[in-house]
Amino acid sequence: MKWLGNSCGCGNVGMGMHVFYTRDYNFKATSEKCAVLRCQYCGSLYSERFPSVESLAEAYGNYYTNQMRHSGLRRIFSRLLNLTRQKYMLRCTPRNAHPILDYGCGAGEFLSTLKNEGFDSGLYGTDIIKPDIAANMGFDWLPLEWFDVPDRSYAWITMSHVIEHLVSADMVLARLANVMTKGGSIWISTPNADSVLIRCFKGCARDIDFPRHRQIYSKKALEEMLVKAGFSVQFLSAPRINAILNFNSCAKNIWACEEMATLEKLRVILASGIRVIWHLALPQRYRVLESPELVLIGNYECQSSIN
Repeated sequence: MKWLGNSCGCGNVGMGMHVFYTRDYNFKATSEKCAVLRCQYCGSLYSERFPSVESLAEAYGNYYTNQMRHSGLRRIFSRLLNLTRQKYMLRCTPRNAHPILDYGCGAGEFLSTLKNEGFDSGLYGTDIIKPDIAANMGFDWLPLEWFDVPDRSYAWITMSHVIEHLVSADMVLARLANVMTKGGSIWISTPNADSVLIRCFKGCARDIDFPRHRQIYSKKALEEMLVKAGFSVQFLSAPRINAILNFNSCAKNIWACEEMATLEKLRVILASGIRVIWHLALPQRYRVLESPELVLIGNYECQSSIN
């Protein structure tokens, strides 16, 4: 895998503060060890280096969005679990939203969910790679080049755990704003740089996800970037079950870490579990500050340039 230097997307040219080292604990695309830095201006986290364009396919070779669905008991469990967080799974999508664009749609599972929920038309998805089954899933595929000659505007755009992968997230947001209807909105979810789980598990935290995550945004950085693109921002509370699932992934990562003794692994997992329980008991206004996940709706009030 070939590498390029990485920096914070906020534009701060100063050197970030080293916080810990990490590896690819999630998908084992590389055995490289990498430093993670914190921007001293906006508080975001970013890896010291990032894969070159020609190495991105290798970095995402085993990524979860390449697979459409679980099967058997895992599929049943997933459906039951999602019943407890239905609003989140539908990304707060209004019933009267039309058309809808999922930017970074992966295999198209979210758009398939919308179709099954009665959103019968006006569903569009785009990503780096076109899924083989897009037409069968009931949505229209758009190549990323649609930005250059857009032919419609969108009332509702979603980005679920996408923005942290982007090299120029601010430019993408500006271009998405340009293809929104007047009064259109964008729903975004992304890892939180101030996450209680990152604080506890450090480089083994699920959401560091080197070498795929270019930047883990702080609440401040994410809000500033959206406001600059012309959005007003309303932060939402992620479902508590998300933190529990994320904790489970972090615990698996640290248990698989070969650089840590077994007793130390047990100590970290136990201490982190207690800290997560405390986090889940906090009122929403405090919980959102250290939530593993930032969730927001950005409302765009300017008229789209698309007629």
